[in-house]
Amino acid sequence: MKPIFAQLLVISLAFTGCSFAAPSTQSVSIIASHQNAEIYVDAQLLGTGPQVVDLYRGRSHVVMAKCGNSAGTASIVRRLSRTAILDIISGAFLIVPLFGLMAPGAFDLSPRSVAVPVPDATACEELIPEVEGLPPGS
Repeated sequence: MKPIFAQLLVISLAFTGCSFAAPSTQSVSIIASHQNAEIYVDAQLLGTGPQVVDLYRGRSHVVMAKCGNSAGTASIVRRLSRTAILDIISGAFLIVPLFGLMAPGAFDLSPRSVAVPVPDATACEELIPEVEGLPPGS
């Protein structure tokens, strides 16, 4: 009886929390309604125009697109991944796989592609280059 218990223990440790093996970040693409809008994620400026960023899976994130004083926001939320669901199912038989639910790989970020509307994008309009010989603004 003891060898069977030892074998089960070894098998359960081998498959302990598959979520630990999943990557802790996930690529998310962010597109603002105006191509010159500044893109921020969690209050960090990424740049202007469409962005692809690797975000930590272990928490939700806030996205903002800003043109002058006008800004639009969106949320990226975490949800259980398929790997985490497999950890839960395995945990019903062996307790050890449930430890995988503590890993960032137990979550997926949703949505994977974010469109952020900017209500008034007039501040982002590109300036028309001045033509030599014409007064500015004509």
